[in-house]
Amino acid sequence: MDEKPDVFLAGERVYLAPVRVEDAPLYVRWLNDADTRRHLTMCLPLTREQEEEWVRGVGKNPDDVVLAVRMSADDRLAGNVGLHGFDRIHRSAEFGVFIGPPELQGRGLGTEATALTLKYGFGELNLHRIGLRVYEFNEGALRAYARCGFKEEGRLREAYSYCGRWHDVVLMGILAEEYFTR
Repeated sequence: MDEKPDVFLAGERVYLAPVRVEDAPLYVRWLNDADTRRHLTMCLPLTREQEEEWVRGVGKNPDDVVLAVRMSADDRLAGNVGLHGFDRIHRSAEFGVFIGPPELQGRGLGTEATALTLKYGFGELNLHRIGLRVYEFNEGALRAYARCGFKEEGRLREAYSYCGRWHDVVLMGILAEEYFTR
């Protein structure tokens, strides 16, 4: 991979970097897309101005780390990852990831970005636990999280309504000991 000035964590096919305000229009397109949005907690339309304001605020909240997922080959924006709600006493955080372009979904990029984020969370931030929430119908994400070492910890039964049906929210987590013994 060529040296890129904003690389924070580098993988084989993707790297994680600070989010850029000029990427706001792409985020808006992806986050307003029904197929992408159904896997996220977003349900209201998003404007470019709202997204630009959000990007400018990234880094100001000491309890969150949000990074862009970019393609190593061409710097193309693929999505983002985040560790949210740091609990410094219990050394835990909530994980989130999304890959925006439909042609990049299902190709293992989110899995690679997840692995990079776990390495950072456990190796550099000294977290003890990283958790996440995923909708039961997001089978690809469930498999990817399991490949990265997350274990199902429980379910919030019928806690998410989508297209007139109720769905479970699956709670998953991984502990530092599990991460380091993989």
